[in-house]
Amino acid sequence: MDNRWWNASVWLNGALGGDDTEPLCSRVYRMEDSIFRSAYMAAMDILMSEKGHCERVSFAWVTK
Repeated sequence: MDNRWWNASVWLNGALGGDDTEPLCSRVYRMEDSIFRSAYMAAMDILMSEKGHCERVSFAWVTK
């Protein structure tokens, strides 16, 4: 994983009022199902060229 993406995601999550050590993808993955969550997760899969991107990031953050 490219650290600039991880760092940007952590920064953005903190800027949005979340934990300033958790990536935004992990936070979104843990949210209840919603249109926003589905759209964000689909967009991240496309942007990162990885199916299940938010799930993997959440697992990586929880187990670090």
